[in-house]
Amino acid sequence: MKNRGRISGRGPGLLGISSMNLLTMDQSERDWIQNLPNQTQRIKTFGKSVLADLKFKVKSLNTEINDLTERIKIKEFILETSGILSLVSPTDNSTDETPPPIHLKPDGKWFGQAIIDEFFKSELVQLDKEKKNILRAINIITGKYEKAKNFGRLNSEMIANAREFPLTSLAGAYVENFRKAGSKTYKGHCPFHDDRTPSFVIYTDSNRFICFGCETKGDVISFLMEIKSINFKTAVRALLALSGK
Repeated sequence: MKNRGRISGRGPGLLGISSMNLLTMDQSERDWIQNLPNQTQRIKTFGKSVLADLKFKVKSLNTEINDLTERIKIKEFILETSGILSLVSPTDNSTDETPPPIHLKPDGKWFGQAIIDEFFKSELVQLDKEKKNILRAINIITGKYEKAKNFGRLNSEMIANAREFPLTSLAGAYVENFRKAGSKTYKGHCPFHDDRTPSFVIYTDSNRFICFGCETKGDVISFLMEIKSINFKTAVRALLALSGK
């Protein structure tokens, strides 16, 4: 029967405790187990004391990886070249005047490549995996992991700030014959269809637009998404960058 007793999403093998074992514990033991810090919390708490050692280990792994990569390239080069042609053995009947004929060697390339893959490239994969794990630990300790994890997220304040960017400032670069048409409106030829008469209108009080020809409408974010063929997140970040926020 498979063990279904991982605790609160903890990693595999945490203290070796299953859900069945939890049922046999008293409440204080269960509370203690379930309140144990997760892996990220443990790294943050205890990792600072070994941060220098971890960085040194990364340098050592880089050296190992580079050396092994070079060895693999050399071995593959030798395998590629030495297995193609070979001189005939001295027992062949050839004179000094006539150069010995060249014969193809038996094809053992597949076997040599299998050896390289099994004993060298598999080791390279393990070294690279170990390096990535250590770098992740370093990023957790230094706080870079949380920053990277949160980088792509948009919050409501960011979206609201992007929506405040004046649509009129953006539309002027894309709307032909763009001009003021009233105290709170601008109009011009719609950039989203072949507009012969100006049917594209921007309302400055709501910072929204509508085309009465193709019926495309929206706010400054949707305008940028449509005009540049980009997604919502990219449009928001672009508007924030334009507004300096």
